[in-house]
Amino acid sequence: MSNNQLPEPLRIQPLLISFADAAASLGISRAMLYSMWSDGRLGPQVVKIGRRSLIDRKELEAWVSAGLPPRNTWGAK
Repeated sequence: MSNNQLPEPLRIQPLLISFADAAASLGISRAMLYSMWSDGRLGPQVVKIGRRSLIDRKELEAWVSAGLPPRNTWGAK
């Protein structure tokens, strides 16, 4: 490396994201995301780790690309 530059730090994207991060990614409130989850409008599976509820980031992206189908049709693929 020239000019004594340090390499850029590696940026790792988490595989599972919180409801707050998922809601921010979708541009909605966390309360709206919880509402969508409770009434079946949120397609991606929710993973429980301890007391935390997390969503697979890639599945969330695929779900949005598929047009936001409800859970009963999203899981039936």
